[in-house]
Amino acid sequence: MRNDKLQVGFVGAGWMGATQMKRLCERDDVTIVALADPNEAGAKAVLAELGLPEDVYVKDYEAIVQNPDIAAVWLVSPNCYHGPQAIAALEAGKHVFCEKPAATTYADFVREIDLERAHPHLHTFVDYILYFDAMEQRLRDMVAADEFGQITQIQVNYRHPVNI
Repeated sequence: MRNDKLQVGFVGAGWMGATQMKRLCERDDVTIVALADPNEAGAKAVLAELGLPEDVYVKDYEAIVQNPDIAAVWLVSPNCYHGPQAIAALEAGKHVFCEKPAATTYADFVREIDLERAHPHLHTFVDYILYFDAMEQRLRDMVAADEFGQITQIQVNYRHPVNI
């Protein structure tokens, strides 16, 4: 039987990871087939809470990258791992969704861009909570329309509603 669901390898079962996994589990076109997290007990508790089998847990990220059934890797690991994990996934021919930032070194970021260009059939996306916000979209449109002229510096002051 052909499985038309996107097979996802998920990394990171902390608060944000668990929240995003919950949203994925609500979809009928996605299946989480592996979860890697250094906190095995915490990861298995999240799996149980989401009604996923305990054997979805894998001990290390390499098990996700090497799994030929996994088409996409979803990264919600600590920031310092984003670049190396995204690079490994792209080199293995997998789509990548990454919580921000895409990388913590310029070299990793450039390597990710090079891999994206070399493999245009792979989809990559870096999560940013305000990406779909109306104000953010308006600002992108204004920049694209050259309404500000040449931009040489940007300062952003952001207040997250959770912290207010």
